[in-house]
Amino acid sequence: MTEKEGIKQAAFWDVSENTGVEPEVTTDESDNTAKEFQPHEPREKTSGTHLFDVFTQIFIVGFALLFAFSFVEDTWHVFPWECPNEVVDAGDGTFQCQHSGIIETQEYDSSGLEIVEPMEKIIGVMMYFILLFLSVLYCWARFSKKHHLRHLGEENTIVIMTSRFGKIPKINNTIHLQPDSFIQRTTKQFTDQDGDTSTSSYYEIQTQGQKPVELSRFSEEDYAYVTGLEIRR
Repeated sequence: MTEKEGIKQAAFWDVSENTGVEPEVTTDESDNTAKEFQPHEPREKTSGTHLFDVFTQIFIVGFALLFAFSFVEDTWHVFPWECPNEVVDAGDGTFQCQHSGIIETQEYDSSGLEIVEPMEKIIGVMMYFILLFLSVLYCWARFSKKHHLRHLGEENTIVIMTSRFGKIPKINNTIHLQPDSFIQRTTKQFTDQDGDTSTSSYYEIQTQGQKPVELSRFSEEDYAYVTGLEIRR
């Protein structure tokens, strides 16, 4: 074998050691671009009021209205009270109700019905309408409330929003995702007094160097679809 052929053979097996030429290094760009954000169409999920919350709010509003109506009736007598016992002549053309030996200060007529001033009735009726209006407005605001989870698509950003009365959603939080962002799922178990065990899952968007952002109101499938992030357990 000649010296020239030996160099060629050595070059075939090990270029760097025998020829002094550094081998060409090829990099797989797929690893570098795998986590790069690719723009796509916006993705969004919407969550409304749960049925349990609806019944809870109806109960709360009903109880509050009952208390408020009783206060209005005790303060502004829209409907005249009737004396359950005999009435006593007050000497000025009106009568007073004697109940259990106590004479009430309200004025009554001879038939035992309370004498209510027209203005007092008007104020009482207005108070009823105001209470009903506020109750309807409160229920509408609660039942029309929706939660929105949206990925902007053109940029790697998640926005968490709420809307009421069918209006344009209001942004509550904006999350700028990074290549290392992921969703952390935490599962906790709870045991009640009867020994029954239940589990609950909590989700957070984790990004290195940033504060975790808690997610709620949506399912795990919704989080994966909208954000496109890996869910780690």
